[in-house]
Amino acid sequence: MYLAKFFHRPPGNDDRELLLILDSSSGDGHSLLGFNMGGPNEPYLREDFSSARAAISALRREAEGLRRCGYGETADTRYTLRALAPNPRPKPAWQQGLDELLLCALLDDAASQSALMHKLAGAPAAQEPLYLWIAARYGFATKPDDHTTALAQAENARDALGARRASKAPLYAWSLRPLAIEAYVHDLLCEIHFAAGDMQAALEAAQHAQEVKGDQYRGGRIAWLLCQHFPAREEDAFEQAYRYAQFGGYEAVTALPAYTAYATRRQRRMESDKGWRWSGRGEPATDANLRDAELRLGVALPADYRRFLQTPRRTELLVRHAGTTINLRFFAATALVRQRDSLFRYITRTNRSVARAENYFRAEYGLSLRHLVPIAEPLDLGCNILIHLGRGDRFGWCYRWNHDGAWELDGAQPNFDAALAALTSGIERRDPSVLRFLGIGIV
Repeated sequence: MYLAKFFHRPPGNDDRELLLILDSSSGDGHSLLGFNMGGPNEPYLREDFSSARAAISALRREAEGLRRCGYGETADTRYTLRALAPNPRPKPAWQQGLDELLLCALLDDAASQSALMHKLAGAPAAQEPLYLWIAARYGFATKPDDHTTALAQAENARDALGARRASKAPLYAWSLRPLAIEAYVHDLLCEIHFAAGDMQAALEAAQHAQEVKGDQYRGGRIAWLLCQHFPAREEDAFEQAYRYAQFGGYEAVTALPAYTAYATRRQRRMESDKGWRWSGRGEPATDANLRDAELRLGVALPADYRRFLQTPRRTELLVRHAGTTINLRFFAATALVRQRDSLFRYITRTNRSVARAENYFRAEYGLSLRHLVPIAEPLDLGCNILIHLGRGDRFGWCYRWNHDGAWELDGAQPNFDAALAALTSGIERRDPSVLRFLGIGIV
């Protein structure tokens, strides 16, 4: 976690940044850095700490020292910023108060949290998703048996974040990204649902947190939930642990006797396996999901692709080859518009003429760039399977695409069923082009 405070003192040639780095995964390795804005890249201050409490105390001490020397804190929050604008806007008191509330929450300082929440209750801070998450977290910590109230508060934070996103209204999150706050809210929802005994809701919240801001600890929590409460999906959890346990977060899973037996079988698995299987994750799209997606896309989905989205347990394909496992994730219907828009922005980002890009794809491939929609991606790789939803002879055609060759399409297939068959048969035949697309090296 990176949290930055910026300070300005007229005439503005000696602006400062204090950067707090908290390593939430290891519990140590926290640091505080100080930079002269617009000066050398090397910090004028660097202190390392073995506890978050000591690091936060140092941040407070250094910030107060700057204030005593005539510096005022500015409204800037982006921790990578290296130069302030002339006459920067001062940070409002309610934002400074919300910063301090976050620090108190990170330290689990209940008394200070209570006092600050009361102080900020009538300020704009009280409407911010960051405040609402902290308030919900505090409420659950102080009254862990009141699941109804805790859930209502956490859902209020979730809904407030969603409303800001839908209206494109700005939010104040200090140096955190909105996706980080969304993940924290769903972490909290997972804890509340688990405490209330609703394991399905706890799992869904954990999966959402992992999807928006994944790490090995969130992945380990999902695997543990599957092992303990969804026995039919135990092998999925073990496979996840087998792949990622070396990075930490899966200790509770790898300690299970059944995992030891699975790992032994996994190591002995013959290369003659077909090399792929559906993971069993995910719920099928509902008619309402599909209608909404088609309305927003402005076109009816091809029948074969529509059937696929309605098929249970078809959201993730696990691909294994030569000791490597890759997850090919298929996007939900609700994500298609966002994926389409992101792809278009990426392809046209370096060219001032959008028309030139559109004309190229029309001439080279006979399709509309604006109607190319990513429908699947190998996790942690910059590539996608695309489907073309523009009118004409190429409606429903599918392609492979890589961000390194943003104007290039490969592996053309005339429909989704053909594309899926070509993909799975290519995996079984160890087709180099298919394996390279999935990020699997060929020996």
